[in-house]
Amino acid sequence: MSLQPSQPVRRLLTDAEMAHVLAVIAEADSTASAIAATVTATFTALLAPLGQSLADYGPGRSLDPTAFAIPAAQWAAITHACLARADASTRPWSLST
Repeated sequence: MSLQPSQPVRRLLTDAEMAHVLAVIAEADSTASAIAATVTATFTALLAPLGQSLADYGPGRSLDPTAFAIPAAQWAAITHACLARADASTRPWSLST
């Protein structure tokens, strides 16, 4: 049984949803957790209006991320926040002699 929407979901994230996504990125303690939190928060926001959640998906019901889209400006802001968080959690390289 497919839970995918019949039409692609294309919508703006609300200000509150966007703030939540950016907050979970800022709170992440590693690059991996920032990515996981971003995916979870973004898809939670996109699935909620459909009456669905990430718990509805799994090995038997895969989620097709191409069925969902947010505006490029929001995606760019999320990407920038993830990259900034990754930079902050990475030790700077040092040259030792």
